[in-house]
Amino acid sequence: MPSTIDCADALDATSTIVASESITESPATPNPSEKTSSAEGIKKLRRSEVLPWEEFWRDQCQFLKEHGYTLRARYQPEWKPSWLGTSKSPYECEDYQTLVNPKILDASREDGSLVTFKRLHREYDKIEIILGKVFVKIDPKRLPQNHCVPFLDVLEPPNCEYVIAVMPYLIDWGFAPFETIGEVVEFFRQIFEGLLFMHDRHVAHEDIKFDNIMADSLSLFSYPPHPSYPWEKRDFSGWTKVVRSRTKHPIKYYLIDFGLSNLFDSKTDASVQPPFGGTRNCPEVWKPNAPPCNPFLVDVFCMGNVVHQLLFDQDYYNSIGGPKQDFEFMRELVDDMMNPDPSKRPLMKEVVERYEVIYNGLGEWKLRSPVITTRKRFKLRKRVVHWTKQLVRMARGIPAIPRV
Repeated sequence: MPSTIDCADALDATSTIVASESITESPATPNPSEKTSSAEGIKKLRRSEVLPWEEFWRDQCQFLKEHGYTLRARYQPEWKPSWLGTSKSPYECEDYQTLVNPKILDASREDGSLVTFKRLHREYDKIEIILGKVFVKIDPKRLPQNHCVPFLDVLEPPNCEYVIAVMPYLIDWGFAPFETIGEVVEFFRQIFEGLLFMHDRHVAHEDIKFDNIMADSLSLFSYPPHPSYPWEKRDFSGWTKVVRSRTKHPIKYYLIDFGLSNLFDSKTDASVQPPFGGTRNCPEVWKPNAPPCNPFLVDVFCMGNVVHQLLFDQDYYNSIGGPKQDFEFMRELVDDMMNPDPSKRPLMKEVVERYEVIYNGLGEWKLRSPVITTRKRFKLRKRVVHWTKQLVRMARGIPAIPRV
């Protein structure tokens, strides 16, 4: 059973962050013949005012400023839409963009660095607040296996039912494409050891899925990407580009969103009544009238599913960019992680140990090989450019697996 978590318990045990849900605007229009144009006009009109789910951030703007953080123009108290009274299209203006997730907003600090805020309810999100505070106290130099997104600070607005967690400005891990198999190998290594780190402290994530993994990858871009439209610069002044590779600029990956996580007395005896987060194809979680199940083994299944979606999934709606060539070395481990019988799945400790044997058995040329989507042509010119880069990196002694 889950432990009753308080600060003392969590200390003894030793999310944007971008969420998958979005806000949909669907204004009604009285005249069906003018539905499209009228709806568009209403949408623009609505966006010329701070929307109800954005008001929290506008109301906390001054409080955050006093703590050294500056919100984007839309969330300033005296904001006026930049497109009104001009010939500009609203779509070209940064302050026309609304939030993907009402709980998440980015900001800049006085030194120009960027952070992400997450609004957390003092009572309902108590576990996430406690875990975030505990994990950030663990020295990353002493325990680099910690891949839980750090809470840099937790701000407490006065007379407010919410707190604001301050986190690094992270980016979708797949937005910058993987160049080599070695880069993908390092991605799996980090997220596997990150989940093991949580499990070793008897914490089950309970919401492992591809969009609850993020990357500290700002260094790969020509300009910080916008949180809602990552192909745009954060200030909407043009396109941002991927200008560096993971191989030359290793990055760290993080597990985010501990809103469904739980601390347990034991990994083997842990039991939770479904359903909960993560993938929806985990058999013991989503079957009708499902009995309580072990959340650590569900985490293993869900992590295996992330790998499966990236490498092997043929389903257009589930696959992440389509199945990839030359990753059959991962097939057996992933199949075991996703075994329909939870008692036959490996624990994360075994996953990490088996995976280490797998990638240590891969040769230099394999690790430096390009990541190619199945049934897509990898043209001769691209091959020449790719292998020219790799030969230069080999000559310079740059490792094929970009460890952080």
